[in-house]
Amino acid sequence: AREAVDTFQERNDKRSAALAWHSVVSALMVTGDYEECLKAVEEEQSAVQDLGDPRWEAGVLLDVATVHLAKGSLDAAADASNEAMEIYQGLKDRQGEAFAMNKVNEVHLAKFDDSAVMQTA
Repeated sequence: AREAVDTFQERNDKRSAALAWHSVVSALMVTGDYEECLKAVEEEQSAVQDLGDPRWEAGVLLDVATVHLAKGSLDAAADASNEAMEIYQGLKDRQGEAFAMNKVNEVHLAKFDDSAVMQTA
């Protein structure tokens, strides 16, 4: 997948490069190498921001939250989840908002914060 990123970047194909970065992130999540995964998701985020698609940016923020959640960086996971939710709300994308709310709840559950989970449910 990293070779695909390089190829797409050489061709200045930003959309395909962003998709390839997502594949790298997915593969690294499986391996449990969360430090490398965090670097890759930051690259994915940068690539997607260059495209100017807020819905896609919100989706990548959920990827960022997932990586932070796996690492145990719960505050960073909460920040990314909440940012995604705000974007989805601004777009009036109820499905995206539900995905983001689910991720916010995952973070609260990881913190064992029952009162906050009940507020977002």
